[in-house]
Amino acid sequence: MRKVLFAALLLVSGLVVNAQQEYQVSQNMFNSAAINPGAAGINNAICAQLIGRQQWMGFEGAPQTYILNVNANLGVFNLPDNIGAGLTMYQDIIGAGYSTTAKLSGNYQLGLANGAKLGLGIDLGIISAGIDPTQLNASQLGDNTLYALLNSNSTVTGSTFTGGVGGFYQASNLYFGVSTSQILESETVHESASIQLRRHYYITGGYETQPFMGGDMVLKPSIFIKTDGAVTTLDAAVIGEYQNLIWLGASYRTGDAIVAMTGLNIVSSKMKVGLAYDFTTSDISTTSSSGSAELFIRYCHSIEVKTKKRIFVDPSLLQ
Repeated sequence: MRKVLFAALLLVSGLVVNAQQEYQVSQNMFNSAAINPGAAGINNAICAQLIGRQQWMGFEGAPQTYILNVNANLGVFNLPDNIGAGLTMYQDIIGAGYSTTAKLSGNYQLGLANGAKLGLGIDLGIISAGIDPTQLNASQLGDNTLYALLNSNSTVTGSTFTGGVGGFYQASNLYFGVSTSQILESETVHESASIQLRRHYYITGGYETQPFMGGDMVLKPSIFIKTDGAVTTLDAAVIGEYQNLIWLGASYRTGDAIVAMTGLNIVSSKMKVGLAYDFTTSDISTTSSSGSAELFIRYCHSIEVKTKKRIFVDPSLLQ
């Protein structure tokens, strides 16, 4: 029945759907390259990462999110080392509604003082979004138009182009980024249904303290702000990492959840594995929801960017 109510909310008022916030994850400090094209390849490495999230477990039709990102500095391919590129694919499923996105990103990286970098990038992609009526019991909706649409057993879907821009600054112990997605605010249309994309804005930032406890521990506070102009959320997090091996942390998301996080650096710190669990604080916690669970995995292969040697010859030696 919850799936039916959810779909009814999406389909009322002439079947015009205004997109809500884009997908939500808790381990945002590890997801910069997926939301900000300026961050792709900024670490002089080739990285692949996967995030899987089950939100509001126990609530029928609750959101499920899967994100794959691969990004690299092109120096690994003997191309200019001031260019980064990435591929991001993700799927968001909410009840009978879904969206699938694939986008390519690229950036130009400016070298700054003390080894810092500023990546300025764009991304372009395709979004496919729709509603699967086979997941609903149309007879319970009580609306003849909706009944005919949903009883057709054909997926209501459409595709459109999307794009975004972003800037990402990274120093040895500090990062900061600003980006926007769905900048085109495109619309997908299928028969009597339309899905209107809305522009989203992101601000990210994080810092790593100097080691303490004999050099074994560092703290990594971070913030993540997301808004579509109507709804704004803020995640404030802090992670304590011990001997560059294991971390524990917590985060607070305004109006939604308190998050517990833990993870490991393995394979000589090339691989990260993280887990997060959201303790829901919003009104949905009074339903059958038992919280949200999230898994993060990343593998990075660092590269040594080789600069071309310039050879000077004394003409007198040629005589």
